Amino acid sequence: MPVTFPLTPGGPVPPGLIPTVSERWLTASGATSLTLVPLIVDDVVLGYAASSTNGDTPIPGPAETELLREVLHHAQRPVQKVLDLQRARRTALGLQRAHLTEPPPVEGGALAARYQPASSSGEIGGDWYDAFTLPDGTLVLGIGDVAGHDLTAATAMGQMRSMLRALAYAGGPEAPPDEVLARLDQVSAGLATAPLATALHATLRRGTAGTWRLTWSSAGHPPPLLVPAEGDARYLPGAADPPLCVASELPRATHRHVLRPGDTLLLYTDGLIETPSAAIDEGQRRLATESSLSRRLPLPELLRVLQQLSDHRDDTALLAFRVGRGS
Repeated sequence: MPVTFPLTPGGPVPPGLIPTVSERWLTASGATSLTLVPLIVDDVVLGYAASSTNGDTPIPGPAETELLREVLHHAQRPVQKVLDLQRARRTALGLQRAHLTEPPPVEGGALAARYQPASSSGEIGGDWYDAFTLPDGTLVLGIGDVAGHDLTAATAMGQMRSMLRALAYAGGPEAPPDEVLARLDQVSAGLATAPLATALHATLRRGTAGTWRLTWSSAGHPPPLLVPAEGDARYLPGAADPPLCVASELPRATHRHVLRPGDTLLLYTDGLIETPSAAIDEGQRRLATESSLSRRLPLPELLRVLQQLSDHRDDTALLAFRVGRGS
């Protein structure tokens, strides 16, 4: 029930009722009363609404306090919606963090990953990355983006990442990336996992003289960025095939490249290069330039620097592999 505390104008406020800054304000304004009305949702008191009187304003009686209580009663429904949204965000965040695991150690190379949620999404999104090794030592990399910034997107992200991991592992080191993505597309479309998603699936196998053989296929995803040990960073050639869940009957392609000692391979999501005020080409140029300038940094620090290129309107995920110079 609402409770009213009479106050002496300019005098102290009973301690512990309201924040200290509010106590100072009531004292400075010469408040004559303080009324606290509990905000109750699902039989739980979430807090108190406070109102005061000043000067010659009459101290509220039972009718006035009942009106305040009635006003807060009507606020219960929108407050409940806010609480439900917060719970959904916490659930989605837990789901996403459970999937965005630390990359495994790699003999002859180094891996690093980084994820940052959109500033307006309450840490919920559909961006993901993955890295694991097959029994023969083949390194599998994946990155993708499910459209949306809500619990549905986060759930679909988890499903697609898990399906791609399972398909890649079952296919083994000899499965071409385009075939793995084609299977993922068929399954995702058949199960209506998501309305639209992009993904890039890659494998890395050790070659001779410290090299690594890269094969990859892209389903509508931005191209891999190669930051060579020497020279300018450049995007690896190979047109992206259609995104997932839109045209599963179309063929896909696998592309190849050899990474040499000191080379860095960067996979990323479009939140890193897309902004409403600039063309995507400009974002790609900025990413390539900064990658070249920062190539000597350790991988975790490199990704931290590159992530600052985003305007944080969208999620960003980055995954980088660097060939060891002594491998």
